[in-house]
Amino acid sequence: RQRLRAGALVQLARQVEEVFAAAAGAPVPVDELLARVSLHYVETEAERLALAEALHRASERSRRAATAAREDSEAHYRSLVDHAPEVIVVFDAAGGRLVDANRNAVALCGLPLEQLIGQPMAEFAPALQPDGRPSARRREEQSCEALAGRPQVFDWLHRAAGGAEVPCEMRLVRLPDAGGRMLVRCSITDVTAQRRAQRIAAGERAVLENVAANAPLLDSLQAIVGLVESVAPGCAASVSVVASVAPRFETICAPRLPAVLRAVVDRATIDIRNGSCAACVYLGRPVLIADASHDPHWKSRRDAILASGLRSTWSVPIRASTG
Repeated sequence: RQRLRAGALVQLARQVEEVFAAAAGAPVPVDELLARVSLHYVETEAERLALAEALHRASERSRRAATAAREDSEAHYRSLVDHAPEVIVVFDAAGGRLVDANRNAVALCGLPLEQLIGQPMAEFAPALQPDGRPSARRREEQSCEALAGRPQVFDWLHRAAGGAEVPCEMRLVRLPDAGGRMLVRCSITDVTAQRRAQRIAAGERAVLENVAANAPLLDSLQAIVGLVESVAPGCAASVSVVASVAPRFETICAPRLPAVLRAVVDRATIDIRNGSCAACVYLGRPVLIADASHDPHWKSRRDAILASGLRSTWSVPIRASTG
């Protein structure tokens, strides 16, 4: 074996430091490397200690560089997630509990981040999804597919802060292994506006098809009522036709209007106190009523409107081309 001199040792140490500086943050096997170098080159204790110190310095620099790079990467990832337009959460597939969330998730769920973390995903969905399947089972099935490496995109009904149900598109992607936990990244996009636009387009097509086919008037009115009700959940729409020979309604299309109210509105006399529909025809202008229990336009039909469970009504007169 050839004994190393001080100059050669310093040169070797520098070369080792350069190697580890270019190691891109990989763990440095100091003890193993030192043993190998000592076995072939180093014979004195002083030389061994000097080389060990050089290797440890290189290892520490490499560790600090890797830590800084990881922190920068995490900060960059957090910035991207927090400023993403959609809601993003990460949950543990095994227990279905949230482990991370971005700002949009905090706003949608109505909880501070520290309270949101640890909440079960089931807390933010109704019992059943629109397809009739239980929300918990649907999430588990889609999560299993995502964990198998097959990203999932599907419609989802989310329960927002205050209990409102929001139609969403959900995307599930498996995240890399995190200490044995099965983590899934979930992106949630509110598609309320898109779904509403689709329903309006479908309703308009149905109305135009009836007009083009010269369908009976009642069929066209039903298409219009269906369009209104599809974009105004919780509302009951009606269209009434005024008789040509008497001041009263002769036809009413109102499939969802409660029977107790329909009975008194159908063929009702045009009068300012017979409800908002009759009043708007009488006045020739829209009539908007916030509380029918006290409004004078419902004076003659107040018992019926209260029994129907409806409280707010608004009616608009529509004139035919003949006037």
